Amino acid sequence: MGYFPRHSLCLNGFLKKLTSNMEKNLSSHSSGYASKDVCPIFFARFSRNSVPFMKYAGYFFLLGMLSAPAHFASAEPYQSKINILSSIKPVQAIVTAIAGKYVNSDLLIPAYISPHDYTFKPSDIRKIQKADIVFRIDEHFETMFNSVFESLPNNAPQVISLAENPKIKLLPASGGHKHDSAEHDHADMHIFTSPKNALIMAQAIADVLSKADARNVGAYKKNLQAFNSAVHHEVEAIKSNLESVKNKSFIVFHNSWQYFGEYFGLQKPTVMELHEGVTIGVKSMMAIRKELASKDVSCVFSESTISVRKTHGITENLAVKLIEIDVTGQDITKNSDAYIKWLSVMGEQIKTCLEAH
Repeated sequence: MGYFPRHSLCLNGFLKKLTSNMEKNLSSHSSGYASKDVCPIFFARFSRNSVPFMKYAGYFFLLGMLSAPAHFASAEPYQSKINILSSIKPVQAIVTAIAGKYVNSDLLIPAYISPHDYTFKPSDIRKIQKADIVFRIDEHFETMFNSVFESLPNNAPQVISLAENPKIKLLPASGGHKHDSAEHDHADMHIFTSPKNALIMAQAIADVLSKADARNVGAYKKNLQAFNSAVHHEVEAIKSNLESVKNKSFIVFHNSWQYFGEYFGLQKPTVMELHEGVTIGVKSMMAIRKELASKDVSCVFSESTISVRKTHGITENLAVKLIEIDVTGQDITKNSDAYIKWLSVMGEQIKTCLEAH
């Protein structure tokens, strides 16, 4: 009888008296019942036409009162979801695959803006303060937030730098685009374009979530297994798709997906740096056009964060195919398959361009 065994005995006695008196007296009346000690007093008022109904309704009502305490005593207390903040969309895609519906997930840097050029806003600080965990690439990649993280109090969110995992092999930056640091000197931090690195990142994310949210350890483990399986399956499909173009030469305006290229055995590209932040005048543009025309290539890769005006101005009227690679995940839809679909699209775009040679 839950928390009120003594009151339950009183209620049982009251129920018997109520039924007996209802059958004896068919007139409209009020009845009060109380024990001599501490039993509560109950009042009932009803008309003679409602007696048959009230007889049975009273049973159900009182039985519900008796059973309710035990029911609520067994219910688990409400626990809110942990708040996860991802620095960029490709990271959020992996987080979503592992965390699923068990966390509140938010994004720090919009996909349509390069992490190299982004300037944080007051709303970003509020997002960071609200988060329990922040997943980022590295302090040398999302550099604009370093001062924010350093100024947070001791109860600041846990910040996980995924590129610091010793299992991830960093590649040197090329084409003059570098992320300088004592530890990661001249390193390319676009680690997420490699499926191998994505698996390492997913494991690290699952470990952090499991420690922070022990209630859902089983779900995180299951989601990790599903993600690993999906990545391996997609990798085999991409390998097969790119087999015929592995030896084709190409040019990139920003070598931001070299981890992908190395993993799948593509040729090292010629880099003509046009990445965000690079200023280019007419003279420089003409020099790049001349160099591009002299190369024995017909495929040029750009990306969504590079000005279309720049790329079209350079490639216009040249016998090359220009393909834009969505490195920042601008077209990623947040769901459990987002990273897999992103890899798939990247593989298709690369093959489409290289086949033109």
